[in-house]
Amino acid sequence: MNRREGLEKVVLPSFSLAERDRRWNAVRKAMAQRGIDCLVVTGSTEKWDHFFADVRYLSHIGGNCTQAFVVFPLNEEPTCIIREKVRADFWIMAQDWVTDIRDSGYCHWGETIAQRLKELKLEKSTIGITGLRALRAPEGFLPSETYHRIVEALPQAKLVSASDLVAGVRQIKSAEEIVFMQKAGAILDAGLEAMVKATRPGVKEYEPYADLVHGMMRAGGDYLTMLYWKSGKAPYRTEHI
Repeated sequence: MNRREGLEKVVLPSFSLAERDRRWNAVRKAMAQRGIDCLVVTGSTEKWDHFFADVRYLSHIGGNCTQAFVVFPLNEEPTCIIREKVRADFWIMAQDWVTDIRDSGYCHWGETIAQRLKELKLEKSTIGITGLRALRAPEGFLPSETYHRIVEALPQAKLVSASDLVAGVRQIKSAEEIVFMQKAGAILDAGLEAMVKATRPGVKEYEPYADLVHGMMRAGGDYLTMLYWKSGKAPYRTEHI
């Protein structure tokens, strides 16, 4: 069955399949060095999407407050689990890195993850879990109920923390990634230029902010998830917008 049939194509900026393979190979090399048979990669929109980078790095899925997990085996194709079917259908058409995209049945993450791990016959394997702890989140951001559901479904599996594994690989940038970073800088410049043009005595604070967002999005940027912002003669603190 072709899951793309009848769905509208979505065009988003994307990395190449060669970049995907580079990332996957590097992560799998790190997994093998630690004796990890499969990763369960947690994606959380907490703290303005701060905790979603690993999912996006491996699946090319993220942004727009997407909720997702990735089951990333050492040898088999990865699976991305999205919150519900309508968003799963969107990402089927918006990227070409992952073909196995499933919905969680409205946030039944643990059950869906455990089902995929059983399909991969990993009931007695070593499973690396990201999100058990992280920089700026010493107690992690993986839902405790999700963790308990996985433990209950795979009692003989060895679950280990792998929160730093993908993050470590991400530190090494490819030439293709550097080009995207340069483009991101140009997008920011476009937003700042639009904001400066809109800033003059008497305008409301939200007006230059709106022009900043508009300028960045017109230049091809994603929507803003966080901005430190404060105006006035003597601003005493920044506001999160």
